[in-house]
Amino acid sequence: MPESKASRSAKALIDPANPQPLEPLLIDEPTLAMIFHTSTAARSPVEEGSYLTSRDLRDRLQKELLTNVSIRVEDTDTPESFRVLVAANCSSPS
Repeated sequence: MPESKASRSAKALIDPANPQPLEPLLIDEPTLAMIFHTSTAARSPVEEGSYLTSRDLRDRLQKELLTNVSIRVEDTDTPESFRVLVAANCSSPS
């Protein structure tokens, strides 16, 4: 089983004056799951000339995974939607 993001983060944090590894961070298990997908409506509420594709959505979710260890993204049975699992008390920096 590959190492989790939480364990990699904990191993990367050290005090330069005392380079001993810190205790691993405990990350709450996800308690909320949502399905995100691109709009299939005839008129999407976006500015004229702009659009959001499933690739754009996937890229944004992958970017969030780089810094947010309390989020998981799973593929669904369609390439246009993604299941996102988060801890209910997590927040994302703007």
